[in-house]
Amino acid sequence: MSGQQWRKQVCWNEGADNVLKAYLPVFKHIYENFGGKELLPGQKYHMNVSEFENFCTTAPLVNDIFGTRDAAYCFNMAMMTQTNDVDNDRHLQGQFIEFLEAFCRAADLAAFPPLPQTKINANGEEETVTRSLTVDQRRKQPLHVKIENVLPYLCKNCCKRNFIEKQFRYPQKDPEVGLYVLPNGKYF
Repeated sequence: MSGQQWRKQVCWNEGADNVLKAYLPVFKHIYENFGGKELLPGQKYHMNVSEFENFCTTAPLVNDIFGTRDAAYCFNMAMMTQTNDVDNDRHLQGQFIEFLEAFCRAADLAAFPPLPQTKINANGEEETVTRSLTVDQRRKQPLHVKIENVLPYLCKNCCKRNFIEKQFRYPQKDPEVGLYVLPNGKYF
């Protein structure tokens, strides 16, 4: 599937857009913490491929079906086409929107299984329910579900403790609609 086909068929939909908007402060925090390590004086803030690979291994997005080599592929596929990639290096400098797409591509390829959930059984006791999926079932999940499966790892491993505890408020999901309610009180 070409880069544009993937965007139209997998990434550009209401579910993925809603999750990305709901957790936008987390993604901005990660971009600021992992990017900009190799900036030259006067250069616009960006993230390069090695910084994105570092993010993928720290998260950790690397699992049984997503390797560190796949991170570079995701980063390169997310980069906007440049008219002159010989005389300048803009094609190696990921802006925030390109980071978001690279992350979506990585989450799509990694296809994390759902986390175990705690539920109350008929006796009123808590029990942990683990849903195991085959690799094919994991790959067939919609992108917004794959992103939601990765988010707890991102918050734990890639965000500073102070940010998660004091600055970020976890968004609430509307159980009827299945979308997160954004700070503006809407779903979009």
